[in-house]
Amino acid sequence: MRGRSIRAVLCCLVMGLCLTACGPRQSQPVSVPVPGLYTCAALCVKDLPLDTARKWLRLLPDGTGVLFLDEGQEPGTWTLEGDAFQWTPDDPDGQSAGGTWSSGVLNLTIGEMAGIFVREGTSYDGEQGTPPAAKPASTPGSEAPEDPEAASGEEAPAQEEAPSAQETGAPPVRTTYPCYDGLYYVDYDPRIFSTGAPGGADLVKDDGTTLYFSRLSTRKLTADWLVSLQEKESYPEYQSFERFTEEAAGYMAKAIVYQDSKGWHAEAVIDLGEDRGREGLPMYAIYLTAAGASMDSVWTDGLHAILPTLRLGEP
Repeated sequence: MRGRSIRAVLCCLVMGLCLTACGPRQSQPVSVPVPGLYTCAALCVKDLPLDTARKWLRLLPDGTGVLFLDEGQEPGTWTLEGDAFQWTPDDPDGQSAGGTWSSGVLNLTIGEMAGIFVREGTSYDGEQGTPPAAKPASTPGSEAPEDPEAASGEEAPAQEEAPSAQETGAPPVRTTYPCYDGLYYVDYDPRIFSTGAPGGADLVKDDGTTLYFSRLSTRKLTADWLVSLQEKESYPEYQSFERFTEEAAGYMAKAIVYQDSKGWHAEAVIDLGEDRGREGLPMYAIYLTAAGASMDSVWTDGLHAILPTLRLGEP
């Protein structure tokens, strides 16, 4: 009897070990690097949603970075202890930020603002996480107006796409747009673009395509941005990825065009090689972006049409 009891105990132990080894394992979290470019997915002040365009945070591996809110670039340093994230600007009067980091998503408090910043290449569902008391601010033009005919069940007539400037054969009409108080200028066709766009865009088209004109204020930031253009080709969510090399203001412009779940995007960096700005407005490179519903909108009639007109410091 005693021998049988011992065998029974040993059998139970073996079965327990087998169940432990063969049982379901908890999935391991996907490893996401902390350094990278984080774009703003949602932002609010108390109950007021704010526009997320042109707001990003670049974290570099050496613990430094740049926070960009609207027109202001603020270099600073960052730390991460556990999931506690802290951003400290170099300028004592700049905006400090604190919050949490989890799998490429930063939940930050910046002054009176609460925001979510998502690392490029990280899958993020905006409905899963929002700042306190606010939903993510929608991008102007992203919400389709209500169609009364569609609501009634009747099919709306197809809309013909407006011909591009190249298709009409009409001579171009040019208007000059100054950037950063005359650091550089571009020309645009007012029949295609208009200014004073919602959300802070520099130019906007009737189809909702938005264009932003920026500057990179340090040599290091320029180098990091060029690396970022190279890295984006490896992100699986970016489809129909293409690279272009163009000339702008006597410099070579590196450009990319790609599609994701939100539409089409075009980016271009013109590396000036040195500081071509002036006191208080340094500029080592020019960074242009466009977002819209088609490749023709963001590139053919967008950045590709703008780049040849770019010039430095002259109207």
